[in-house]
Amino acid sequence: MNEKIDISTRQGKYIYDGELMLLIQKLYVNKISLSAFKDEAKKLNDRLYQT
Repeated sequence: MNEKIDISTRQGKYIYDGELMLLIQKLYVNKISLSAFKDEAKKLNDRLYQT
C-alpha cells in the first residue's frame, strides 16, 4: 500500500472527522432530533465534497 497522501486532503479529513465527532456528540449530549442530525450531516458532507 504505497499510495501518495495529499497533505491538503489529509488535513481536510481530520477537520471532517473532528466535525463529525462534534455532530455525533450533539446527537447524544444535546439530544438533537435524528432529522436535525441528518440535515447537519448532509451539510457537512456537501461542504466536504464541494469543488
